[in-house]
Amino acid sequence: MANALITNIQNGFTRVATEIKAVKAVTGLLANLTTQDKSSIVNAINEVNAKPSGGSGGAPIDDSASSTTKVYSSSKTESRLAEVGAQVKADVLGGTLSTDLDSLIEVIKFVRDTDGENDSATAANTTALGVRLRFDADQSLTAGQKAQGQKNLDVYGKSDIGDTTTDFVAAFEAALA
Repeated sequence: MANALITNIQNGFTRVATEIKAVKAVTGLLANLTTQDKSSIVNAINEVNAKPSGGSGGAPIDDSASSTTKVYSSSKTESRLAEVGAQVKADVLGGTLSTDLDSLIEVIKFVRDTDGENDSATAANTTALGVRLRFDADQSLTAGQKAQGQKNLDVYGKSDIGDTTTDFVAAFEAALA
């Protein structure tokens, strides 16, 4: 299995290198550009676009309405982001909670601090969370837990992948030659 993975990756690099060679053959050399800036195709295009006979130099600013040919000013953009943020907050909280519960942290504190009916639910949730795969810290897992985690995540383990020291850069450079 590991050898098949390495072979497939090397075959992928060979295919990419073949395409790069074809693109280089079609685009030609930067030195042959008639522009002053020959450092990249993008810079050459920008030089042509900046000339008076080139494009307008960008989309005009217009805060009156959304458009595919105009852009908002930075202040209008900030204003729209604030509106969208307020709407997302309202959608997440459902509009039914008081303003003192306007962040997820405050909702979590509310659930934790409520005595009585939530104590058993909180304990059950804490126990359930204790046997979950963590993404924020290392865990010591049994072989069975690792196998189940890999199955649930649909991933391979180190022993399945094989030698991770294969020099794919060398394979890519060999394919470019």
